[in-house]
Amino acid sequence: MWLSISFTKPLNKIRDATIKLAQGNYEVVTNVNQSDEIGELAKSIDKLALQLDKSSKESERFEKNAAKLYCKYFSRITNANNSNSRFNGSNL
Repeated sequence: MWLSISFTKPLNKIRDATIKLAQGNYEVVTNVNQSDEIGELAKSIDKLALQLDKSSKESERFEKNAAKLYCKYFSRITNANNSNSRFNGSNL
């Protein structure tokens, strides 16, 4: 009985963590601390979650910066076009 619980409980934690990862929750931790193959699997899942979280946050920062730059330069182009239109219109 103890043997099956020692496998089932950590595997359930790993399963729950991977479900959360699949749903986009990259801050998940398995909380499995074993020094066997199941423990190694849990550590790998934890490392994966950490890397996905880091990559996701870097991607969000990139997207925000790209959007700011786009708005900034689009605004400059729009202002330049408006200035040219006024200049060209006054010469008619």
